Amino acid sequence: MNNTLEDTLKVIVEPYMPHQLVSPKNLSCISAIARMLPGDITNFFGFECRLGTSSSRADFLLTTASSESGRDILSGDHATIKLPEILYTNPVWNCIQNFCRHWADPISPLHEKVDNVWLEFDVDSQLPQIPVPSFFLGSKTIKASHFNTILPKLTTHPQQWLTETALPLLLNQLLPVQVEQKLFECLDSLPTQAYIFQMGVMLARKSDAVRICVRDITPQQIPEYLTRIGWRGSVSDIKALILKLSNLVERIDLDLDVSSTILPKLGLECYVQIKPGSKGLQFLDYLVDAGLCLPEKRDALVAYPGYTHERLNRELWPQHLRHFSDFLENRVLSTFFRTIHHIKVVYQPDRALEAKAYLGVKHYWLPLASLQQQNRTLKTATS
Repeated sequence: MNNTLEDTLKVIVEPYMPHQLVSPKNLSCISAIARMLPGDITNFFGFECRLGTSSSRADFLLTTASSESGRDILSGDHATIKLPEILYTNPVWNCIQNFCRHWADPISPLHEKVDNVWLEFDVDSQLPQIPVPSFFLGSKTIKASHFNTILPKLTTHPQQWLTETALPLLLNQLLPVQVEQKLFECLDSLPTQAYIFQMGVMLARKSDAVRICVRDITPQQIPEYLTRIGWRGSVSDIKALILKLSNLVERIDLDLDVSSTILPKLGLECYVQIKPGSKGLQFLDYLVDAGLCLPEKRDALVAYPGYTHERLNRELWPQHLRHFSDFLENRVLSTFFRTIHHIKVVYQPDRALEAKAYLGVKHYWLPLASLQQQNRTLKTATS
């Protein structure tokens, strides 16, 4: 494999990653995973960092969309780029390949309904020979329905493509009936405007639960929703926590795990801009004051966002991006932006709260003419 994702990490991540968030040793382990993946597999990847502990261990995640070459790479159908054969000696990778082949097939329900997929790698100090990811699918179509529960055998649930196609492909087995019923209950209990933007199975952790991530649910609706679906934790605790968080962030998405029951652990994905003068800084200060984030990690989060482009290090820039830039005769500039995607506050009954930051790295093709015009405007304004 001539061009790997490790090449991208070397020039885009290593020089800019604060060691308080991802230690050099941990980044070396992540690079070992990236070495097995082609650079073309993703335009958007990131790191899950724990904020309340002195450990600087982070997990690694990446995504590909239906319109990108990563889908063909994962399905094994790309004309020239293949994953290492050793990956397919693990059954999880065979399931992922099979899922992506269905995703690429126009007659499969996955083709229309799945917008993107995410691979998430747990990274420990001792990596296995074959890294195994957990897997998430992204969609905007997973919403509440008016499914007729009185005649279940005579009516097909609108989201049955999830339980009869998508999840069985990933799990390599049918979903237990009790889990399917509970999952449908969670979907049909959603507020009108809300939807499941990500659904995942923790293939790397051998869990039979299905994780759902709910978007466009208001802070006030979250406790009501949890009560409707039979979550057994303390609704009063969640109300108090959400009230505090909602005053500090712009949006809260809800993560929960569905088995035959709703598991007690919840994730509250907090979205906020971290920049000077924003309330995002107040949010980080709250996390520090609450013991959920170390002060040095707060400072590292503030320092992390930024960007880098191909002209800063043309020789080491990922080969596939250089070639495309040359093909377009330098009318665009290959640029990576580093962002804080969101911060998740994890709630578990009878345990201390935990905070995790999700750092993003996303590639853009920026029109060079517009950048040159911006530079000219800036020079005029400052002269």
